[in-house]
Amino acid sequence: MKPPVVLVHGVLHTPWIFDPLRERLTDRGIASRAVQLPSSTPDSAATQGLTEDVAAVRAAIDAVDGPVVLAAHSYGGVPAPGTPPKRAGSPNSSGWPCSPWKPAPR
Repeated sequence: MKPPVVLVHGVLHTPWIFDPLRERLTDRGIASRAVQLPSSTPDSAATQGLTEDVAAVRAAIDAVDGPVVLAAHSYGGVPAPGTPPKRAGSPNSSGWPCSPWKPAPR
């Protein structure tokens, strides 16, 4: 079974940015979910910060049973590394395409 992909958008985007990618993943039998970061919402009065973004990514990972692939774009690469796995094998793979920040090699 292929692990699901958790997608984290960048600043000024919302999860819709991943719709075309999610369709392609679905066509290949790969489940996915896109996180809504509280710091980047259409309602600027509801905007929150990095702590809440990390919590949103963590909640998306925790909602998946088993390992996940975590992929973050741009600013999404900032809160994503703040979500260390709570169980062995999750996330089993991480990617930060076009991120301004890259994690140090382990």
